[in-house]
Amino acid sequence: MAAPGRPGGSGEAYPRSALAGGDQAESEKAKGEQAGSGKNKSSQASGEGTKAAETKAAGIKRAGSKGSGGSVAIPPAVEAAFILSAAKRKQFPEPASFEVPVLGRSNCGKSSLLNRWIGRRAMARVGGTPGRTRLANFFRVVFKPGDAPMLVVDLPGYGFAAAPKDMVDSWRSLLEDYLTADRGPRLALLLMDIRRAVQDEERDLAGWLASLGLGCQVVATKSDKLSPPKRRAALAAIGRELGASPLAFSSLTGQGREELITVVREARILASRDIDET
Repeated sequence: MAAPGRPGGSGEAYPRSALAGGDQAESEKAKGEQAGSGKNKSSQASGEGTKAAETKAAGIKRAGSKGSGGSVAIPPAVEAAFILSAAKRKQFPEPASFEVPVLGRSNCGKSSLLNRWIGRRAMARVGGTPGRTRLANFFRVVFKPGDAPMLVVDLPGYGFAAAPKDMVDSWRSLLEDYLTADRGPRLALLLMDIRRAVQDEERDLAGWLASLGLGCQVVATKSDKLSPPKRRAALAAIGRELGASPLAFSSLTGQGREELITVVREARILASRDIDET
């Protein structure tokens, strides 16, 4: 992962009601446990049943449960709030002390990753048609108690999109407006489907981010779609192509969620030290 640095969907704003908490889809085992606890009212009233219900409401999976992808369960972000949607540079909010722009092809599973990573069921809209995020969507997020808020920025996807060319061009312009703006330290997350070979768009974008002085963490999404041997081979191929160490992430199982939170929090600490030394 490169160090963070500073540079030299839907067309509607996300509804605030979508931020009312909740968890991503649970594993089949967790669903079975919920059904089992609801067989009779007495079991629902028991302490164990109450604890299971609270765990579900908080969006926390039991560590080591099947379907967790072997990752350690952690709670959702302690704060996650929609700020605004912007169609042009002048609509961007004031810069934060640290920002995380999220980029990727239109069908790479960006919205699903955001929902799982932040720990909110409908933080970002998941549509059946790729390429529908038309605006730059800003969220204030605090992952751990005591952390200062950061801005997570959901940017329009690139590549395939079921939209007119002039509209796609406007999305590209919006993406460029944000990335070239002087907004302080940022770590970009470059998402790509682990099953797809690296394309010219990923190569060009990774190089462009480096030229802007922005740190970049490559995230290989949909990792649950491959067997462990194929997953390792795919990650190695992505690493060779982009000269980076990609992180495997599954929105279904939660694999890579804790690691991605750690990467971002450590990048923020590094950026803070750099600022203090200047």
